[in-house]
Amino acid sequence: MIGPGRIVDGAIEVRIGDEWRRMEPVKTPLGIVLKLIDRKENQMIDQLVTTYNELMASLGNLPDAIAAAQNDLTEVKLQLAKSEQALKDISAEVALSIEGKNAEERAAKLTQALKSHKTYQQFAKAADTERGDVAKLTNEVDSLTRQFTAVGYQAKLHSAMVAYFAAAGAVAPQDVQFYNKESKQHTTNGKANGNVTAADAAAIGL
Repeated sequence: MIGPGRIVDGAIEVRIGDEWRRMEPVKTPLGIVLKLIDRKENQMIDQLVTTYNELMASLGNLPDAIAAAQNDLTEVKLQLAKSEQALKDISAEVALSIEGKNAEERAAKLTQALKSHKTYQQFAKAADTERGDVAKLTNEVDSLTRQFTAVGYQAKLHSAMVAYFAAAGAVAPQDVQFYNKESKQHTTNGKANGNVTAADAAAIGL
């Protein structure tokens, strides 16, 4: 059970059960939180907040990464289309000079002629490279998109866990009574028998 609080040597102490526990103010996605110092509960909350912040950073960075990969993919696709069109044009031009008894013979002679056609082979090599780049970038875009979906789901879960702690009181603002160490009396700003509310604590920077 959480009891009254006090200031001792400039530190905040709150009575929990039969013990006085020191606390410290820490910023979280939900605002300023008073946390117990050197407690396992704090380690878990710290990890949740750290992971949540990392996830939010990823959510901020991934859309740009996806857009960049998509732009690269579009550029490579356009270049591949140009290379493939060049191959068709060269093939059509060379075919005009090919003679044969039938279509099969002419096709065989065309294939042989294109193997020794320097420009055609340059475009063919470029097209092969571009096809590989298209496949690679397509996988990259798909992977980044899946990452974005997964990170969004993880962030939602962590947000729910942080909200759970808030609802359970672990990070909820509390009205705390502060004692004067020497007199043992309730004091607020030097006045006896007073309380410091959550709003008061926020106003004085706690």
